Order: sequence, then structure tokens, then C-alpha cells
Amino acid sequence: MSLQQMMNDDVFFEKVSGERSGPFKTKFGANQLTIFNDKLIVDEGDFAIQKLPNGREEQFKVTDVKYSSGMRRIKPHYVLQITKASKIEQEKKVAASNTFHIHNSNVQVGDGNVQNIVNSFEQLAAEIDSTDATPVEKEKAKGELKSLLTNPTVAAILGGAVSGLLGIL
Repeated sequence: MSLQQMMNDDVFFEKVSGERSGPFKTKFGANQLTIFNDKLIVDEGDFAIQKLPNGREEQFKVTDVKYSSGMRRIKPHYVLQITKASKIEQEKKVAASNTFHIHNSNVQVGDGNVQNIVNSFEQLAAEIDSTDATPVEKEKAKGELKSLLTNPTVAAILGGAVSGLLGIL
């Protein structure tokens, strides 16, 4: 049995624009697709769509496209590296839910914990105001806090809370 005869799955390709092409014969498995069609037009970032017997579709993001002109009895073909789209989304969520700990404090910044840091900054500003420091030293301390809050990374973590915090400083 030739390699081509083992290709009994159908795959469709979908561009970001929603345009679909296919079906093309392949074999799903091992995060790789081989397609014996030298006219295939597919790009990294496109989606490979596998229709399942139950009528649902699984989406895979094309992460690498390689063309082979073939040799001897192996016809020209494309080898595509794919990653299941739901796995990519899951990895994005994990990467986006970083938690930062500020030592010697009860502050935790992360998903759902922005309120804790807002309260801590408000308390810190009040503590600065109540110290015996000179007005110049107090303003310098508050200026340092403002500098921290306007840092793009910190602002991205705190989101809309930053404007309220800047208002109290």
C-alpha cells in the first residue's frame, strides 16, 4: 500500500478571512499533515479543519508549511505542522493568568486580585501622608508610586484601576 493510499482523512483549510478550500486527502495524527497536492495554497496561521463523524469540526492552526518536490515514487507534497486550536487558547489563558507576589505583604496581583492591590496602594498613600516626613519627601514617595503605576506592564495588569489610583496620589 502506498503512502498516498493511506490518506483517508479529509481536511479543509480556512483563511483568516473565512475563505475555505478543500477537501484534501491526508491522515491526521502526530501534529503533522502530509498532503500530496502540489497546487495546495496554505499559509502559516491558516486553520486546518477536520470534520468529525458526529458532524462537529476540530480546528488546528497551521504553524509551519514545508514543500517537498518528491523523489522516485514519492510524489510532490506539503508537510504541515499543526497545533490544535483549543490547545493554543488554553496556553494563552495560562500565559495570561500570571500571578505576581509582592513579598512582606498580603498583596497578590493576578486574575481577580486587582482589588487587593488597589486597597494596598490606597493604604500606602494614606501611610505616606501620616508619616513625619517633610512635604517634599512625601511628594517624592508619591511620585515613585506614580512612576510605578504608569509603567506599561503594571498598568496592563491593573487595567482601569490605575486611573483611580493616580487620582489619590
